Amino acid sequence: MNLRRRSWCEQALTRENRSIDTQVMSGLQNGTAFVGPTSLLAVGGCVTLLRVTGQMMQLTGDLPFVGVTTQAMRKVKVIGLVLIFADVFFRFARSHRLFNCSAIVLGTLPPAMTRGSPAAQKPLDACVSMKVVAGRSFNQGQRAFFFAQAYLGWILGPLALALFTAAVLLFMWNRQFDPDSLAPLGPQGDAS
Repeated sequence: MNLRRRSWCEQALTRENRSIDTQVMSGLQNGTAFVGPTSLLAVGGCVTLLRVTGQMMQLTGDLPFVGVTTQAMRKVKVIGLVLIFADVFFRFARSHRLFNCSAIVLGTLPPAMTRGSPAAQKPLDACVSMKVVAGRSFNQGQRAFFFAQAYLGWILGPLALALFTAAVLLFMWNRQFDPDSLAPLGPQGDAS
């Protein structure tokens, strides 16, 4: 995708009217603006779990695969989940900010007639770099969200943690390297 980001910026440099580029940037920003606040909802849910740890222990205590833990240990586990979702929020917020900065840098690209000149290269490289970092931050936020699901297994016990983690790893591997997803990108299909 980083190669596609560079290609996009190079194509934008050939256009005098860059309205399509601003629409794409708007879509990227809206995606992060939508997904980011959901992590705050998850933090709120976890804070609620902290208040009802005793009830949670009663609910899961009879399950045969759940290990015996204390109420304090359950609270520590939930606090870990709060920290993960807080990290998710900050990664998405950073991505949103960087996509915003990227849109500004896109707006600084010189006129199309300067394409290939040294004056155009610096803003082009800045635009690409900003998009790459924003995309990386967004992907890290998504991965953290997915691994928070695996972390939920820890509340049930070590076996559940191992199973949940294996399931998330399999899902992530498939998401990252699925041939059907990469085929449309062609020979330069980098999944990063």
